[in-house]
Amino acid sequence: MKRIISSLLFVCLVTTSVFAAERKPLKDVDLTSLSQDIQTIHQGPLEDGTNFVAIALWLPQEYWQAVMDKNAALPAANKAKLLETMEGVTMLALVQGDVTPLGRFDFYQRDEIEKKLEISVIATDGKRRNLEPMKEISGELQQVVAVFKPIMAAAMGNMGRSMEIFVFDNKNEDGSKILDSYQPGQIDIRMVRRDGSEMDSTIELPLNALYIPRKCPNGKDAHISWKLCPWTGAPLED
Repeated sequence: MKRIISSLLFVCLVTTSVFAAERKPLKDVDLTSLSQDIQTIHQGPLEDGTNFVAIALWLPQEYWQAVMDKNAALPAANKAKLLETMEGVTMLALVQGDVTPLGRFDFYQRDEIEKKLEISVIATDGKRRNLEPMKEISGELQQVVAVFKPIMAAAMGNMGRSMEIFVFDNKNEDGSKILDSYQPGQIDIRMVRRDGSEMDSTIELPLNALYIPRKCPNGKDAHISWKLCPWTGAPLED
C-alpha cells in the first residue's frame, strides 16, 4: 500500500452540476493548473523585521483521481482501492512559518497550527458552516497521510517536511458531499501567527481546471465562474 501511494504522490508532485460547461476527463486535467486552483500562499513582512509564510493545499477526490489517471503503471484495482480509501473525506495540507531577517524558517508545529485554525466553508447547499479536523482516521488513511509528508519533503525541503495534513469529514447526513469540486462553494482558511495577527485565505469552487474552457467572443478562455466576458461584457453560455 505504501509503495502504491509513494508512486502516486511522486507523479503528483512532478507533474449534478449547476453548470452546462463540459467537464474534462480527469485524465486530461492539467495538474499544474489544478494545483494552482487548490492552493493559496499567504506571505508578508512583520513589524519586527521578520516575514511569514502560510501555504494551504486542498486535496479533493478529483485531484487524487486526476493524478492516478495519469499513472498508467498503477493497476486499476489499486486505483479503485485508493479512491475507496479516500471516499467521504477531504484533506487540507498546511504549512506555516515565520522567517527571520537572515532567512531562517521557524515552522509551526501541528498543535500550534491547529489550536487557532479556523475552517469555514460555503457548502454545496449554499450554507456556511465550520469544519473541524477529524480526531481519528482509518489505518489506510493514516498510510496516505504518513507517506504524503516525506514526499512533500523531497519536493519542498524543510517547508514540505513541516507541512501538516488535516483530514475532514466531507459527507452530509444524506451521503452527499459537503464540498464538491464541480459545484459553487468556498473554503475560507484562517491561520494565526504567534503575535495574534490573522492570515486569511480562500479557495473558490468550482475548480476551473476541471472544465473545458468556454470562449469569450475575443477567443480568450473564460473562467468557469464568470457570467460575463470581462473583455467584451458579452454574456457567456452557462
